[in-house]
Amino acid sequence: MNDTVTVTVESEDDDVPESSYIESIVRQTCLMSGRSRAQVNVQIVDETTMASLNQRYIGKNTSTNVLSFDSDLPEWVESDLIGDIVLCPAVIRREAQAYSKPLESRWAHMLVHGSLHLLGMSHDDNKQQAEMEAMEEKVMRELGYDNPYLMTA
Repeated sequence: MNDTVTVTVESEDDDVPESSYIESIVRQTCLMSGRSRAQVNVQIVDETTMASLNQRYIGKNTSTNVLSFDSDLPEWVESDLIGDIVLCPAVIRREAQAYSKPLESRWAHMLVHGSLHLLGMSHDDNKQQAEMEAMEEKVMRELGYDNPYLMTA
């Protein structure tokens, strides 16, 4: 795969995975989705920045785990850039605890989820949600993780 994943960390959080881990998750998701060439920018931000982005682009006044912004380039522009993924470590950590998931697994799931949005998947209706969750489960399994939607005790 001819690809580029750029990781920018704008958070002082200690729970941020290594750039190589982030790159490998995004790369594998793209490959399993049939995308052999892709450029993705990944930013890791604090809760204040994430809440600001979520308010500005989604209209929700709260921090969130992951946001994806597709490149929205005109078709005539030749580029492998598919977009940006923004993640918030504090929210991901809280969710891992709340869902009784290993932190690494939760990071993988959020990277897969964000990547799939850039690849055109959505969860706007029940059918789209079922398709996206099935793909998330498939990619997570391939990466060696449990189904992210199964709750553990």
